[in-house]
Amino acid sequence: RIFIADASGQAVRTLSGTAHRGLNRVVWDLRSVPPDSASESGSPSPPGPWVLPGRYAVRVEAGGRSAEGAVEVVADPRTDISPADRRARIDVQIEAAGWVQSAARARQRLERTIEAVDQVLASLPADADELRAQGAALRDELAALNRRLFTGPECQGICGRTTVASRVRAPLRKLNSAQDAPSATDRLAMAHAKAALDELLSETSAALDGLDSPVEAYRQALRSADYTPLPNAEKWRR
Repeated sequence: RIFIADASGQAVRTLSGTAHRGLNRVVWDLRSVPPDSASESGSPSPPGPWVLPGRYAVRVEAGGRSAEGAVEVVADPRTDISPADRRARIDVQIEAAGWVQSAARARQRLERTIEAVDQVLASLPADADELRAQGAALRDELAALNRRLFTGPECQGICGRTTVASRVRAPLRKLNSAQDAPSATDRLAMAHAKAALDELLSETSAALDGLDSPVEAYRQALRSADYTPLPNAEKWRR
């Protein structure tokens, strides 16, 4: 394991490599930790921001032993980007990555609730026709919301799945491809992404939270029938 930290001791990146007898090589791409979020389409997460020029501590651990050293990251001499502009780029990358993470958490809540409804339907007694019909309708409503916000329709091959979540994610790769200050175009793309995130979170909350939500309505119906296996909304917020 290779641990990289900045001059203040803040962890920047952790890498893994081989530990065979002889010479082993690990390449650091000079980027910090990637955002902890997978794409709604299942593709890999985009890389983290490039680190700022400066001195970084490196610690290698293998076989119960460790060794420490340092590396100096220098700016590309062909570019003239101020530290403030580099920092501004990193700040928007972190902000945009946080939006993607918020969308991923909302998707997780929605999909876990769909699973909970499926579990209820599978365990209902044979004579619970009304509860079964209400639960099936709720499951279909939540599944349709999941497709529109996150997954898109099922299809084979390469599909153009434009979802609300894909709009949240749209600017992140472009933001990660440069090191100068964010441009007016970058800011506009982020405004569109933030609007998409607000839409996504609002619709997810409307479906899952509050006394007027369809999930709460089904929970109350189950409770009235003395059958309450559906977890409450608070559980899925954790």
